[in-house]
Amino acid sequence: MREEIALTTYTRAYRLGELRRYSGWRQNPAQSDAGGPTDTQASDGQTVYLRSDFVVLQNCFDESPVLFDAVTPQWVAFCKNTLGFDAPDLEQESHRIGEKR
Repeated sequence: MREEIALTTYTRAYRLGELRRYSGWRQNPAQSDAGGPTDTQASDGQTVYLRSDFVVLQNCFDESPVLFDAVTPQWVAFCKNTLGFDAPDLEQESHRIGEKR
């Protein structure tokens, strides 16, 4: 039986090249130290995941390697204004869906 992995936060997929347009983009050096691709090795076409707390992950699961975690007001503004990122209120959405059943 496959163990289920719960998604505890909202994530949205982006191409790495979109996120690299941010002037302050610096990939987390711990990711490279852990055997993941370095910032120069990863292609702009690679799919990565922006989490609701504005941290960027290699895949959509919470235990995924963190690629970027330098969350600043400028990064948040870039995500919202340039990328159009807007995480839904998952608790409110869950209640709304439950009411329809």
